[in-house]
Amino acid sequence: MSSRIRAPWGRTTVGPTALIVVLPILVVSSLLTTTAVAQVEEPPLQSVSGTIIDSDGRPLADAEVTFSGERVSQGYHQLTTDRQGRFSLDLPAGTYNGTFAKGGYATKYLLPGGPLGPVVVGSDPVALDVILLRLAVLAGRVEGPDGPVAGAQVTAYRKYPDGSWGSDASSTSDQEGGYRMIALPRAPIV
Repeated sequence: MSSRIRAPWGRTTVGPTALIVVLPILVVSSLLTTTAVAQVEEPPLQSVSGTIIDSDGRPLADAEVTFSGERVSQGYHQLTTDRQGRFSLDLPAGTYNGTFAKGGYATKYLLPGGPLGPVVVGSDPVALDVILLRLAVLAGRVEGPDGPVAGAQVTAYRKYPDGSWGSDASSTSDQEGGYRMIALPRAPIV
């Protein structure tokens, strides 16, 4: 029983020689097939470094440093400070939200001269020196002419180094007039 195979150039080949003619064409055609590989160029990285200190100027070891990009492609980067309160990492260009935290300290932070805004990484290295403020507890009792005042709103205000005022915490007095605000940065409070 012989089979008929139609060759690519239009001739019909019969018998075992048909396989000999067709197989080399398949091998040659597979060698000519190429796969395109797209090369993705990594964006250039820039150094972001700094030191985290407390309000007395002491370096804070093991403080958490986090940078999250405004775009998903920029990623989320987290590290901790060394014994001297220093940190350093390389980030692609873009705008990042930076947070700095350590137990016993406010997660709000200041740069010498004012609050920290978004961190913009461009073509030059970025240096950040961050001050974390110690936490404090403010507690007391609200009294009126007739004794304790329940349900009174108590708010603590303070003046920031840049001259602006802000409220860090508030509390409502209990039945005995007592209030307690936790996680206040240690600073003059009005």
